[in-house]
Amino acid sequence: MATQDTFVRITLRMPLEMHDRLQQLRKKTKRSLNAEILTSLDALIKVEEDGITADNLTDFAEGARTHFAKLYQEIEEISKHRAEFNERLKRIEDAR
Repeated sequence: MATQDTFVRITLRMPLEMHDRLQQLRKKTKRSLNAEILTSLDALIKVEEDGITADNLTDFAEGARTHFAKLYQEIEEISKHRAEFNERLKRIEDAR
């Protein structure tokens, strides 16, 4: 367990709207307000350290969209072949 000497106590001022948003989020995540603030700050620091930018995310999203569009086309093609296979199988079974 962490001891008091591993933490720094600060006083923080924030806009009421931000406080309300954090309160709503912490209720949803079932964290304390302090834990929610620390979690949010940690995530932001990781984003900064990893060099993630809005452009990076936009490029990633576009790549994902393209990838999923191709997967969807492949699934459609497989479904079409499956339907054809099932029709042929039914004809063979009916011919018996």
